[in-house]
Amino acid sequence: SSGINAEYGDFFFPPSQQSKPTMSGNADAGPSKDNNDNEGDLVGLDNTIWKGVLVSCNRTTENKCIREVIQILTEYYEKSNQEDNTSSSSSSSKKYSSIESELAAEIESLKDQKTHVFKPMKVGCTGMVFIRFLNNKVEPKDIIHKIFANVEETKKMWGRYTTKVVPIDVAVEYSHMLKIGPYIKSHFPAGGTEKYGIVYGSRNNNGAKREEIIPLIAKMVPESYSVDLSNPDKVIVVEVIQMFFAACVINGEDFRRFKKYNIRLVAGLSEQIQAPKKEKEKTVKRTNEEVSDTEEKEKEEESEAIQVINSK
Repeated sequence: SSGINAEYGDFFFPPSQQSKPTMSGNADAGPSKDNNDNEGDLVGLDNTIWKGVLVSCNRTTENKCIREVIQILTEYYEKSNQEDNTSSSSSSSKKYSSIESELAAEIESLKDQKTHVFKPMKVGCTGMVFIRFLNNKVEPKDIIHKIFANVEETKKMWGRYTTKVVPIDVAVEYSHMLKIGPYIKSHFPAGGTEKYGIVYGSRNNNGAKREEIIPLIAKMVPESYSVDLSNPDKVIVVEVIQMFFAACVINGEDFRRFKKYNIRLVAGLSEQIQAPKKEKEKTVKRTNEEVSDTEEKEKEEESEAIQVINSK
């Protein structure tokens, strides 16, 4: 269809720019303490704000997962473009003074639609990949909301290998994580009284300690907001994977409604994972055990997070 490249893209940050080991090792470096890290724009490798989706899947199925996720993202991206073109068509006669100019504008529009806007990036952990949105006009939370709402309504799963697809508004190098301050504050204006919770995950980074990172994020939120991990109005999702740091402030209702963005659970497929006939029973049993283990771990983490945030 759109010539999807299922192979990985570059490292999120090339090994030469990482302050610690590459894919095979654990990173020990903590966040930078430079004064400049507390203010200014968020910068990625190319001095832009990186955003996209953090995808998880079964190990060894990363390439197949990338293919199906980019395919569904492209489908909804093209639908959005078509809707935009339809809504603006009624005023096209006023906008263009000649047939030639209208045709030229249409050609440019088609070129834009054909541009690849999704790029898979390695993050330093098997079973996980970050798909970067190259077009900053595409909002991860908006497109993921539409995809999950459709799966919730139809109970039809569009892939076999994907487990979670979490929207990410900010992705930076781990050592510059403090630069997310302006983003967090933009979602928590002074004087607000909503409830919030922090959902934190860390992989392959020995320097990322829960008891240090969560208070750092919590201090960015004005004290007028209260902590509630059971039923928060807003959820701050934070993921640290080796040198990759990602965050997103998500509507609490959506976070609960879409099962923490677990596409299988939303589709009702936790006990119906597609697999070859001979391996089906083994796959279902393993999946159920993984879901059970994950739920138990998340309950323990919620209890720990409440204690950590309250101690800020």
